[in-house]
Amino acid sequence: MGMINKILTDLEVHKRWMVRYPHSEDLYQICVIGLYETYKDRLLQLSEDKEINAVFNRIVRRTVSNKYSEYNKMFPNLNLCDLEEAMNIDGGVSSYIDIDKERESITKGWYEEELLKLYEEFDFNSYELSRQTKIPRETIDSHIKKIKKRL
Repeated sequence: MGMINKILTDLEVHKRWMVRYPHSEDLYQICVIGLYETYKDRLLQLSEDKEINAVFNRIVRRTVSNKYSEYNKMFPNLNLCDLEEAMNIDGGVSSYIDIDKERESITKGWYEEELLKLYEEFDFNSYELSRQTKIPRETIDSHIKKIKKRL
């Protein structure tokens, strides 16, 4: 049970960027429940692999954009076009930071800069980035961790 509480505590960082959505606390609760229901068998592994934030980010985006989701059923008067605009899909988990402006100051050299761009393109999913580029996931995670520390 202690590990689940740690995961929930770690997920609270998402509340900072979710405030742009109407009824953000309700959205957060729905997405946490969705994360648990969908990945309950792999939840601890996702947390250990540092993939849980990327997965949660995808769940939030899917919940907001799906007009049949529980969130959109609870609040039927929301304008989906406004939500899509507010989502700013390219922002992802770090959307409260303008990565384009910060990229030069937080990366050291062209390799980290390109790696960060690719990491964004792959929805902050190091596993998928590794699979597509053949760069070992541990290497990607190591560089991304260094970049995040510089933030």
